[in-house]
Amino acid sequence: MTRIVIESNASANKVGVTGLVASLILIMAVVAAGFAWFGLWLIAPFCGLEVVFLIAVFGYLSRYGRRKQVISIDSDEVRIEDGIESPECSTSFRRAWVQVVLEPARTRGYPSRLFLRSVGKQVRIGEMLSDSERSELARRLRQLIASSGATV
Repeated sequence: MTRIVIESNASANKVGVTGLVASLILIMAVVAAGFAWFGLWLIAPFCGLEVVFLIAVFGYLSRYGRRKQVISIDSDEVRIEDGIESPECSTSFRRAWVQVVLEPARTRGYPSRLFLRSVGKQVRIGEMLSDSERSELARRLRQLIASSGATV
């Protein structure tokens, strides 16, 4: 069985993200206190909204940065598992019928899209990869699937 693991390049760990958010919150609190000192207290609630927004955005990005796709190829099946902490979605295809489809970008500046298709069903893979990495993954998947004589 061959396994290919695709995951995001999470360049910042949880401690780094927490430190960044904490320092931004501290800066906003100092700015809000300074404005309040001069009688412009209405700035403080908006700084509070910015804090809530920052925490929500960094929380979402931190969670999405841990997303992982695992493609398992064995003698008669191709399985794609997608999830963050554990597989949240799993799709299986018969290896003999799987097609690897790399669609070019429809609009300039947008990324290409890579799919595994079989019998009217398709799964998009490699969304977190660059175009060159996606092309290399498509080439590698075609090679691995075709090694058993399956159609690609």
